[in-house]
Amino acid sequence: MVVRPSSRRANPDLALTVLVFLGLFAWFWAIQRGEFVSYDGRIMAGVARNLWEHGSLRPFGDSFGTGLRLHWAPYGIAMSLFMAPLWALQLDRDPHGAFWLTFVGPILTALTGALLYRIGRTLGWRRTTAVIVPVAFGILTMAAVYSTELFSEPAVTLGTVIVVLGLLRWRDDATIGPWLVGGGIAFTILARFDSVVLVLPVLIVVPLFVPLTRLRATWRRWLPALAIPLALALGWTLYYNNLRFGSPFDGGYQDDLFTFGFFDGIGRQLLSPGKGFFWYDAILIAALPGFVWLWRRDRGTAVAVAGLSLARVLFFASWYTPDGFVAWGPRFLVPACALLAIPLGETIEWVHRRGTVARRVAFGVIGILALVSAVVTVVSLWLPYDYSWTVVNAIPHYQELPGATVDRLRVERLDAMNNTWEHSPINLGLRSLAHPRAGTPFPLLWWRGGPSPTGVLAVLLAGGCLGLAGLVAHKARGGGAERTPTTKQSIG
Repeated sequence: MVVRPSSRRANPDLALTVLVFLGLFAWFWAIQRGEFVSYDGRIMAGVARNLWEHGSLRPFGDSFGTGLRLHWAPYGIAMSLFMAPLWALQLDRDPHGAFWLTFVGPILTALTGALLYRIGRTLGWRRTTAVIVPVAFGILTMAAVYSTELFSEPAVTLGTVIVVLGLLRWRDDATIGPWLVGGGIAFTILARFDSVVLVLPVLIVVPLFVPLTRLRATWRRWLPALAIPLALALGWTLYYNNLRFGSPFDGGYQDDLFTFGFFDGIGRQLLSPGKGFFWYDAILIAALPGFVWLWRRDRGTAVAVAGLSLARVLFFASWYTPDGFVAWGPRFLVPACALLAIPLGETIEWVHRRGTVARRVAFGVIGILALVSAVVTVVSLWLPYDYSWTVVNAIPHYQELPGATVDRLRVERLDAMNNTWEHSPINLGLRSLAHPRAGTPFPLLWWRGGPSPTGVLAVLLAGGCLGLAGLVAHKARGGGAERTPTTKQSIG
């Protein structure tokens, strides 16, 4: 018997997925602050501590030595479950600190980037594009700064990306596809109960990926894959609601929380000078034309990305703080950073196929947007997360003023930060960098007193892994994609 050598090339996609994860994890690790100031993060960390120490769901009253008394967390359990094992190290090394909890954001966000690589390859992108997209997501969007806090958005973002990958796998008749869709939605619900709004757009787009005839013929396989994770997540949520609020159907979202004007809320999230999404994620402006090219060849993915993004915009449009209050940009739209990275990849693919002059012009524009995003990322990391809150509350001699006057001044300052260019958090940050205050500590853990060995090694590891990923992707550019989109093939 003659054994013929295989003509099939080795597939580097697994190695590239690992390199993207390691590179992004090292980047996020390098920019950690080593502490958490948000109420949301502290209360979920408090639940995690009591889960680990006592098997109790009640928050620990003084998780970080601050004396802040925490009550029931009006959020999901997913972030607390991630943090619970890390409390073993934290309590052993520093019971009043938070260092070991800082692993949560980097792990969740780096996993999101790795899955974006898999989505890109499944959509038929060149490997170089599939590497560029998660790097842009991790370095040039709000994902960077939100890896440094304990909000639930990184978990929701990861779950949402799992859903999109699951839809693509399902279309390929992969057994794992429906389980990824069901598990992704369940995970987002466990992270934040309001993520139940994602169920409807997912159910609407499934027939765009899987023909109805195949859905009817295979319902015994996919129905449990959707129903079991959703039933477990919703069952847990009903139990947790009853435990916290006295009713299974009370999720902590009272009517008086939805008091903002609906259309004003959409404007606040997307376009307002102080909070508009695209000011904080300028690189994703390049994703908008990508929707057109994605629609032409893969309508299911285009509708899924648009639907999952809009669901969160519309849900929080009437929220009393549709932008996330004194947060960096529109916090609730962090999942959209990962979703819009998908049409960004389509834009890059389309530009790559243009003629020399058109390609140079288009990449020049994308480069300018990337530079703007990089500046905004630097500002977000250079200042303490609560810098905007400090500015709002920094009223000279407020002790000498009537309480009503102080409240009015704070409202006016907050309104100016949300609605004017001059007082927007980005502009405030740029002015602060131009005129640094003496004695103000640098907020990043590994760089406070100058570069530390850990910080330098983290940056070198990030650059090495992502650089190697780019090199391997370039060398393997002739390799085939995981699949060829089955809807409309032509791009422009």
